[in-house]
Amino acid sequence: VWKKGAHHWLILHGRYVCKARKPDCGSCSIAALCLFKDKVFT
Repeated sequence: VWKKGAHHWLILHGRYVCKARKPDCGSCSIAALCLFKDKVFT
């Protein structure tokens, strides 16, 4: 049953948490799976 809504959940997650200009990694529930930190230059 959860798979039916997974596509929609990922779209909403990308829209409200993982924003293109300023991702909110601190409140991300899947940050451990994300490779964004490896792409950021400091």
